[in-house]
Amino acid sequence: MLEADLFSLAQWAGQTVAASAISDAWDSARNKAARLLGRGDPKREQLAWVQLEATHDRLAVREGASLRRARHQEEARWTSRFVDLLEEDSGVETDLRALVEEFELPLPVNAESRSRSASASSSAEYSRRRGESVVPRIAPPPPRRYLHGRLPDTVRPGQVFSLLVSVVRSGGATLKHFDVPEGGRQLLLLVDAPAIKVLSERRQYVLVPADGDSEPVKFDLIGDVPGPCHISVTAWDGGSYLGELAIEVTVERDAAPSLDRGVYSEARGERTDGEVTLLVRYDPRQSAYRFEFIDVDYPDEVTSQLVYDPGPKVERLVRNLSSLAEGTAGYSPAATRAYLVNEGVTLWQELVPKDLRVQFWERQQRITQLTIRTNWDVVPWELLYPKDQRKDAGFLVEQFPVTRAIYGWAQQRRLRLQPARFVVPAGSPSGAKTEAQAIAGLLGTRLRTVTELMPLVELISKGRFGLLHFACHNRFDPDDGSSIKLDSPFTPTFLATAASDHTLAKAAPVVFINACSSHRQVPSYNKLDGWAEKFLRAGAAAFIGTLWEVTDGTAAEFAQELYRRLLAGDQLGTAVMAARHAVAAEPGDPTWLAYAVYGDPQAKTE
Repeated sequence: MLEADLFSLAQWAGQTVAASAISDAWDSARNKAARLLGRGDPKREQLAWVQLEATHDRLAVREGASLRRARHQEEARWTSRFVDLLEEDSGVETDLRALVEEFELPLPVNAESRSRSASASSSAEYSRRRGESVVPRIAPPPPRRYLHGRLPDTVRPGQVFSLLVSVVRSGGATLKHFDVPEGGRQLLLLVDAPAIKVLSERRQYVLVPADGDSEPVKFDLIGDVPGPCHISVTAWDGGSYLGELAIEVTVERDAAPSLDRGVYSEARGERTDGEVTLLVRYDPRQSAYRFEFIDVDYPDEVTSQLVYDPGPKVERLVRNLSSLAEGTAGYSPAATRAYLVNEGVTLWQELVPKDLRVQFWERQQRITQLTIRTNWDVVPWELLYPKDQRKDAGFLVEQFPVTRAIYGWAQQRRLRLQPARFVVPAGSPSGAKTEAQAIAGLLGTRLRTVTELMPLVELISKGRFGLLHFACHNRFDPDDGSSIKLDSPFTPTFLATAASDHTLAKAAPVVFINACSSHRQVPSYNKLDGWAEKFLRAGAAAFIGTLWEVTDGTAAEFAQELYRRLLAGDQLGTAVMAARHAVAAEPGDPTWLAYAVYGDPQAKTE
């Protein structure tokens, strides 16, 4: 975390950039800022130059209140960039301070300094006359917090070992903060270890003090099967996800005693009233689902032992839904709606155990957003139609924003749609290019398309885009998996390196594969090998894909309405609901239910 004076310097620099952008000093300020941000790398300097010039372009066309709002946005954008710069290399402080002092723009003054007496102003003037730098006194942000775990590297089969988890104020990564009131905040820590038995309570509470680290919470575990074992500890404030600590311990038959090691991870985000998370874990070996609502009252976990493998049933269901979209099922619009409702009710009653249905209706009236966090996405949750005796509120996605998440993936509150790239290979649906042109027009950008495999792989490896939109066909085979036909097939395998290196983490783009069956998953060893999994592991902030065949015209309309809403400032969850509603009126077309959306429902565009 930056010291207060460095944070103030970053904020001063951000305000200097925004002020210079609408002044005669812009050319000189832009060039020197780009050189500083480039840090000797010509490509990095050129990218900074382009981004700085974009700030000038955005401010130059505004005036009055619109200019003031836009200037505040640019100040925040560049403050964040300079914070990152100082955290990467505090040695640039002298050069950054020289940059902001050179242009002699008015110093930012906060509410506290405006109320200070004239003596403070005199003191600042005295310092200025002595040649000392005067950096505004701006309150630093609340302290960032981290999840910290301590456990041994290796254990023997049958050996009981402990995992100590605490919430601390220093760690090995730069993370967002969450607010802690004066009396402290109680969080829920939840451990999940599929290959290890948890001997203690899986749920434990920790009190985070306002001015220090929490006491550790102890989880006792035992591993029986040799090999690497993964442990996940998630932190929750009410129904709001704050972060995850992903740990690996190795069970070895002749393991020597090892010292405990420390592991740090993130603690991010903030609590949202009405936010509820449904944790879903599936064990294919036992055909058992474990459901857990994470809410302010933390209801009990519910386990459901299925008498059949849900995979084949879902495959048949998806084939039927694709037939509906293609218009080959032979149903009238009214019959199509009735079919969808009854399939949704069937899923609800067969997959969701009675105790969980009771828990849902107990909180349904106060849910404002629902996130489904799962390690096995074979079920089309968007098609669920909750219905019990005298209880019927429509499809789940009609009631409130519904998004998905996966374990080990950090959600982002900011979305970027620029620069935009469009994948429109030869042989795409007839309206694919028109769809891409319309979206580029909404974004106010030139249409830049990718049509071949290696340019797409290179684009992803560099990660220099804010939006990657596919308008194409996606082939799915239960045995071979997914592929998008370019000059050669593009499969999720080509994303393995990007996922391992988190190539997209810095850009945190939005990825939208507007094609048939783009979300579908195929078991690959002990993980899932679908588009959503790989793009999210690579660092995408949001992924949107389709669960079954979609109608080309309706799919294009859904995408355009989604982007239109995001550009208007809607949150991701609200924008998706609006886009579904916009295309749901199309009679006999189930496309509006086909989209699976991964992302923070409160995420917004910059």
